[in-house]
Amino acid sequence: MGIAGGLFHFFNHAIFKGLLFLGAGCLIYVTGTKKLSEMGGLARNMPVTAACMIIGGLALAGIPPLNGFASKLLIYEGAIQRALAEGGLVGAMYALYCAIALLGSAITLASVLKMLHSAFFGVRPSRLEGVKEVPLTMQIPLVILAALCVVLGVAPRLLLDTLINPAVALIVGAGVPSYFLLGFATPIGFYEALGLALIILISMLVGYAIYHASLKPMVVTTDAAMPFTGGEVEEPYLSLEKARVGPGPFYLNFASLIAPLHNFMKRGGFDLAYFGLARFIETRAIVLAGIAFLSLTGALATGLLTPILYVGTAMMLIGALVAAHHRDLKRLFVAAVVVQLGDVVMELGAADLAKGVEGYVHCLAGGLIHLVNIIPASLAMLLCIAAVASKAGTTRLDSLKGLAGRMPMIALAFIASSLALACIPPFNTWWSEYQLYVALAEAGRWDLVLIVAFSTVTLLAAMVKGFSGAFLGEPIPEAEKMREATGLAAVALVLVALCVVLGMIPDPLFNWAWRLASSLAG
Repeated sequence: MGIAGGLFHFFNHAIFKGLLFLGAGCLIYVTGTKKLSEMGGLARNMPVTAACMIIGGLALAGIPPLNGFASKLLIYEGAIQRALAEGGLVGAMYALYCAIALLGSAITLASVLKMLHSAFFGVRPSRLEGVKEVPLTMQIPLVILAALCVVLGVAPRLLLDTLINPAVALIVGAGVPSYFLLGFATPIGFYEALGLALIILISMLVGYAIYHASLKPMVVTTDAAMPFTGGEVEEPYLSLEKARVGPGPFYLNFASLIAPLHNFMKRGGFDLAYFGLARFIETRAIVLAGIAFLSLTGALATGLLTPILYVGTAMMLIGALVAAHHRDLKRLFVAAVVVQLGDVVMELGAADLAKGVEGYVHCLAGGLIHLVNIIPASLAMLLCIAAVASKAGTTRLDSLKGLAGRMPMIALAFIASSLALACIPPFNTWWSEYQLYVALAEAGRWDLVLIVAFSTVTLLAAMVKGFSGAFLGEPIPEAEKMREATGLAAVALVLVALCVVLGMIPDPLFNWAWRLASSLAG
């Protein structure tokens, strides 16, 4: 159920987040500013944009009966079901995850309401008096996405039956939650979308009727019976305006609660912590590599690692640390290849930990697939580095800057091949590295899972640093004379496209590797 909810929310997120991005573009288009503080009262001028963004914002926050609520409810119920099934500390952790997700949705709703109020309600600035609705060509995509938010919220089965259920059945190899046309039922609850939508609609109509009735002339209150203070505060009688209780005591409590977190984030927060950690790893990468080598050698001596796993783990961990240290594209490339070859060796070594013949064949097939998968990505990056070296005369990052403007095709091929070598989906290397995670997890070697994950993340950071140093920023003076290496760029882009195709359609390569591994295993 959790997998079904996650996949469903994946699609829903693309819909309502795309809607909000388009709506934000419409606001920027008509107002000429990105600041919410310079907007306000635009709902009357832009009713279509306002209505669509309200739907998208509420879907993002998981408000029924929109699609965000339908998918989030599946996730919540999946977590609760797992909590009830596991019990104990593990069950409590799943319940905590559900509570954190609910809190996140509540905070999201608060931020969405703030955004909507700042943009579409309140006082409209004088300079925006003449603002009109965006052109029809910009309204149509908004309306389509907003309609999808409503339709998939009221009738989630339209997507669940066609895409989600088959994928879940393929992943888990078991049955999927039972659904009915306008909602779904789970072992611990159900979501009747149509009934809930009708209740909300009736409530809104009643609320509108009350609001409309309140517009009629009302009896004007007088100060004939003012609150009596006995002279303790200012004068014996206070006007009703002075006596009323404002909203301050209610929202100030919450504001004071989150003030420390706000101050922490304003000072840099997690960004400072991340950059501090990244700088620490970069400046002490060689020392950390030495420590890793000694630690792995000790693990080999004590029998915690087999010789093949020792070699593969050392290649991945030390290669990633060396990649983080280097500021030369050629050395970065060599380190990245070492990391991926270490991945291959680890997958082959994991066969010794496998349980049964099928697990043994699975590990061999994963290693063979990864060896094939890294070839096009490595060749693509090698061609990009060769193009940079031929045009700039160097591959050192401190001598390169801003090449993307002069060599856009090479820049695109470089970052794509970098992501492929870092095993980021949807590139082909992700699927083959995933086999290593599965093999190590099934063997109970979570320590090696963490090492592989750390190596991958460190290599990704090094690759992004290399791309930023060579292709982004203020161009070097020599860049004005550079031209695109069209031939090398074309071949590199073809290789990158091959990585994407093999990542999206991995079955032919997997079947070949499985047959070859089966024959090798006898």
